[in-house]
Amino acid sequence: MKAAGLYRFAKKLVWLVCAAYALQPGGPSQANAARKAPLPFDTLNVEFRGPADSLPKIRFSYGASEYLYALNADLYPTSGDLRAEKRWIKRQARELDVFWALYGDSVLASLSTYAGVPWSGAPTKIELVRYLSAWELPNPPTLPLGGRRRAGIIEAGPSGPERLIQLIHLLAHQLLSQASRLDYPQLNHALMKRSAYHRENMVNLLALSVAADILHYDAFLETINSATFARRHLGYDLLFADLWGIWTLSRRSPLINYLAAETFDGAIRFKADSLLAARNIRREVSQTQAQRGLPTEGQLGLALEKVASGFKVVESDPEKLAFAYGIFPGDVIHSVNGLSSKKLREFYHELLATYEAGGAELKIRRNNEEFTVLIKLAPIGFPGLD
Repeated sequence: MKAAGLYRFAKKLVWLVCAAYALQPGGPSQANAARKAPLPFDTLNVEFRGPADSLPKIRFSYGASEYLYALNADLYPTSGDLRAEKRWIKRQARELDVFWALYGDSVLASLSTYAGVPWSGAPTKIELVRYLSAWELPNPPTLPLGGRRRAGIIEAGPSGPERLIQLIHLLAHQLLSQASRLDYPQLNHALMKRSAYHRENMVNLLALSVAADILHYDAFLETINSATFARRHLGYDLLFADLWGIWTLSRRSPLINYLAAETFDGAIRFKADSLLAARNIRREVSQTQAQRGLPTEGQLGLALEKVASGFKVVESDPEKLAFAYGIFPGDVIHSVNGLSSKKLREFYHELLATYEAGGAELKIRRNNEEFTVLIKLAPIGFPGLD
């Protein structure tokens, strides 16, 4: 048994050396030199805010039985099929294992630096599976190694650099999801609302900024310019027309700084909401407008009720101004420009008196968090708001 154990250890060690060699161009001497050289990433620019041990521990789960059954039970009629699936997943994950051993800490530190927010330190488990019905399932974080499977139709999954970018994307999603909106009110920005043109593009920008530093740049460029990458990201055109190369993330200019500076009349917000309208969102809203009691005129689009601490948002019209600024049902508006109102008429009077000029500052409470939103009148001609 002891000899067999030593044999397995030696075999695994040889595989790891060969895999590390495979990631580096050139012969053995070049691979050896690369292991001693700094990472292909300027670590001097990584300024992680928090103790070094607060980087989360990332663990790959190579096909949890219950999870595989929940996703694709029909693929595993016997326990032998399930064991074979797990072996396949583990073989496919070798590239990820080697990549993470070499660059994992740099990925985590760089994500935090470029986002401008620290990790919580909580450990994260990433489920590795063969098929998903979509390209990502953020909760729990899941990476499909085989591809997307819908009603028996299978689209092959990403491999090579694109798979590594997808891993970084999952971690970027985790970082922005766990960050406190109370400590970082910039994350309450309307560009962080869930959609392919808003939050997803913020996650993509963060992930690609890190991937460009970590991966070999030629392979990185080939990946992001591929037709498959564009097809898997609905906000692709917007990302590369108005974000990539314009919002250049760095230690001094992290994502939260760009969000803080982006106002309603910015081109990104403009185009993003216009694209959403083009996807028939406007028609769906108009069909339910009368049922929900939302105002059909005006820009604000809020249905409010008076509560002890201010005005509670009963409904927020997805087609109107307040929703675009990230004000949602259940929020309680405490004050406008620091003034608390006892009557709805007073609330609207103070709001309308200022939001056409410099903007009206709303103090809002959501669950246990409080934050401030500066809301401004939409430009004339904005779709659905004039």
